[in-house]
Amino acid sequence: MPSNPAAFCLLCNSPSSPTAPIHIHAMMRCSRCCFVFAADRVIPDGLYDTAYTADGEYRGLMKTAKAQRDGVAGFDWMHQWVFDHTSPAGARRSLDLGCGVGSAAHLASRAGWTAFGQDVSENALKVAGEIFGIATFAQPISSLTEQGEKFDLVTAFNLLEHIPDPMSYLRTVRSITADNGRFAVAVPNYDSYAMRNTTWDQWLPPFHLNFFTLKTLGTALEATGFKLEVHIIKFASWSGVEGSKLRRVSLIPYLAANALIGRLRGNGIVAVARAV
Repeated sequence: MPSNPAAFCLLCNSPSSPTAPIHIHAMMRCSRCCFVFAADRVIPDGLYDTAYTADGEYRGLMKTAKAQRDGVAGFDWMHQWVFDHTSPAGARRSLDLGCGVGSAAHLASRAGWTAFGQDVSENALKVAGEIFGIATFAQPISSLTEQGEKFDLVTAFNLLEHIPDPMSYLRTVRSITADNGRFAVAVPNYDSYAMRNTTWDQWLPPFHLNFFTLKTLGTALEATGFKLEVHIIKFASWSGVEGSKLRRVSLIPYLAANALIGRLRGNGIVAVARAV
């Protein structure tokens, strides 16, 4: 591995060079596969445990989880789409990586999976257990490999964009995914107005380090033992777009025109891949 990884692509190791920043953050783009990633990849200690506190960046997720449990809030469309496109046969095991407060693992259980969650944040896992009663793993997924754990469905909703070494991580994901099992992944779409123009802290470094398109996501999956089977990019999604409702409405003609010519697309990619 080169001594200065920021100068080389994290997916294909080809030379990379500076590209347009996102907000105030410097970005690099691969000259070969066009993958975009943050030049500064330092994650502060305790970032995610702090995020899952009453005043943290993810405090809204904890509030939403309680409302979901109580039946007064719906679940993320990305989660539901995945479970509509995967089907357990018998008592099959699923694992939600970066499970956070446990919403996706809860939906997996409702869909018939024997569901588990995993996260690096002890605060998040505590919430997942208290709100949804999810069985969780606190150790890194590399430990699950060492223990010989296998899952028929592994999910990673809005996780890969946070990982400093995404290819190493995906190889580990493949090692815990049963042969012919499924890996479902959701990432923000760099080919979107919202992602390229965001000023939202949760969508920027040090939280988000990797900025995928459908093409670069497919490249990463195929290089680590997965075959992309089905995907969706939802056009009408406003997460990550700051401003008033009037401003959002005013953007619709611009977004529609760019979608028509293939320049910009919706801001969320969800995909299901098979372990091969």
